[in-house]
Amino acid sequence: MKAYPLAIAAAALAAAIAYPAYAGDAGPREDVVAIRHDAPILLGAQVDGEAIVDSVVIDRDAAIATWHAQGIEHGMVGLRREGGRWWATGFARRITQNSYGSRALWEAVAPVANPPQYCPGTAFFWLGSTLMADGLGVTPRLLSSAIAQSSDLRWEASLEHSPVVPGVECSTYSVDASAPEDDIDPQYVRDADGTTAVVALAVKPGTPHIRTSVAGLGAANAIAPDPGVTSAIYVLFLHRDALKPIDFSTGSKIDVWFPYVLDPWRRYSLNVAFVTPEITDVIGTLHDNTLHFELPAFALSTERAGIAQIDGIVR
Repeated sequence: MKAYPLAIAAAALAAAIAYPAYAGDAGPREDVVAIRHDAPILLGAQVDGEAIVDSVVIDRDAAIATWHAQGIEHGMVGLRREGGRWWATGFARRITQNSYGSRALWEAVAPVANPPQYCPGTAFFWLGSTLMADGLGVTPRLLSSAIAQSSDLRWEASLEHSPVVPGVECSTYSVDASAPEDDIDPQYVRDADGTTAVVALAVKPGTPHIRTSVAGLGAANAIAPDPGVTSAIYVLFLHRDALKPIDFSTGSKIDVWFPYVLDPWRRYSLNVAFVTPEITDVIGTLHDNTLHFELPAFALSTERAGIAQIDGIVR
């Protein structure tokens, strides 16, 4: 067990060599290195291909990383330092190209790909606007500093743009387009800390379609105090407004994206209490910083909510 701090220090040294600072970076080197490592992982669920970090600008415990992917996608991610880690606070992507001397349009984007429903509020904004700073979860001053560090963004911010921002739009997606509408019950849940879950409960065929209420409690205790200590990193509550228990078939899915980079050396498991039978130790798979779980068949009673808890423990 004593080897873990040494292993972490070695990993940090290796990261410092692999992620050198660039001219567009501004901030303490160790923080720049950490963000250059974390940002592509946090972006993995929403970017086609690999996100390449262009610049990192840090102001105390807040930061912005600009990125591009495949030469055509460009975006930003806002971050804050909490508990010794960098947490994503918001994402934005350029959706139009600079043309005819006009400024490009940007949009807020969901942290996960194709949520069942997503409406971030003010979905569209111009580069450098207060609305954009709010969407990224950073101050206008930090956003201005990030723009000033990038020659491309400095040029874009100097262009004229329409005083009118396009109206807010909400998009609806299907988690699993192949699933019959009456057999699957997908919901998208984003907590105050940014933790985001897509829950697709497979209702047993022939069961009346009654919506499941889903609520999440984010990663307040995300980091175990000592190696070997179990850490509850996410709790999900499931409740059905029905007069009798509801049966779910094998194959219900829970996907949870986290706003900080998960430790790859942890073993992540899901336990669901107050369902019949109780579900224990379902091992999750980790991809693009998203934990994926597939559940066995179970029934949810009308007396109390089912409680699904994700734990992480050092292997």
